Amino acid sequence: MKRALAVVSEEEFDRQFAPVTAQKIREAYAKVKEEFKQSVSWDIDFSSMVEKVGAPYKQYYIAAYKIPNFQIHATLASALPDHRTEEQTAERNRDSGALALAAATLIFLNVLRSQDQLFSLNFGAEIDACENTMGDVWQKSEPWR
Repeated sequence: MKRALAVVSEEEFDRQFAPVTAQKIREAYAKVKEEFKQSVSWDIDFSSMVEKVGAPYKQYYIAAYKIPNFQIHATLASALPDHRTEEQTAERNRDSGALALAAATLIFLNVLRSQDQLFSLNFGAEIDACENTMGDVWQKSEPWR
């Protein structure tokens, strides 16, 4: 809201979002702002956060975080001469990309499942279908041929 009010007047903001007003947002924010103060958890490294969150997210740490970060950051391994052919390198990159995409998709489905349970949305069957489809696609693609 602060960014929007830097561009438009409060009156214009209120007109655009009626019946919500800037003042109502300020009042609501004042009531809950203490609940959203930065916690100590942000002062720890990412792997420690994953450890604290645990299953099911912990199982995706290597595929969704470590491998992609290792590949995109300058490391000793990336600086050393690579004796792979261009085709081998391209295949490795495709496989790594497929693994990262699969892990990201499964993380997303787990987040959806958490939201479904938290808010009683009753999308369990649809999420199960997505997970099953993901498994079918993954098996058919044979990324580790």
